[in-house]
Amino acid sequence: MITFGYDCPYCSKHDVAFTVHHITSHVKEKARYQGVSFHTVFATCNHCLNGISAVYKVDNSSVFVNNAPLANGLISAVSDNIPHFFDDIFNSELDWFPKPPTPEIPEYLPDDVKRKFSAGEKIYFQSKHDENLIEFAGTAYRSALEVALKQLDDSTDKNLNWRINSLVKKGLLVKSMGDFAHRIRSLGNDATHDMISLSALEELRLFVSLFLQYTFTLPAMIPDELKQEI
Repeated sequence: MITFGYDCPYCSKHDVAFTVHHITSHVKEKARYQGVSFHTVFATCNHCLNGISAVYKVDNSSVFVNNAPLANGLISAVSDNIPHFFDDIFNSELDWFPKPPTPEIPEYLPDDVKRKFSAGEKIYFQSKHDENLIEFAGTAYRSALEVALKQLDDSTDKNLNWRINSLVKKGLLVKSMGDFAHRIRSLGNDATHDMISLSALEELRLFVSLFLQYTFTLPAMIPDELKQEI
């Protein structure tokens, strides 16, 4: 039995245990590839039982694994009852497929905004497999908006609705972005009252990301000399 830790692309568990269940060794192709052998590896997540696969390429096919020639050694390590760590069997990391989901964080965010949005991203991937987490992801995205608006103007502690309207009146937000922020606020309110679906959460995620890109990412990409001209 071969086990290792990996970020599951299905249940989004971080560094969850995977178990290798099958290895197909293409030993008949060795002569064709001048001594290089290929071995297809299949493993499953111990939490959700979904599978990932990879190809293990070995330049020296005469090596021994698990006290047996390469192909036989790999197969015996899978089928025996002895726990084997990944590094004890494989001499390199494998390029597993599918890949774990990665957060899509807009660039140039203030640290506190980035922290809130990153929390939303982390919970979002988990909520795709556990609907009980949807409201928490939505609340995190709404918090990212609140912190972002405080970056623009921290002169009041009024509620989010008042703050958005105030920023529009002061010209710190154009009206269209104010409407955008209100839509985020509305979806975020639904999330705090456990009244948000996964599709609505995905809309909320997109809107917050676009708002942050407009507010922080795009302005940071403008060269300083052009900012002075503007």
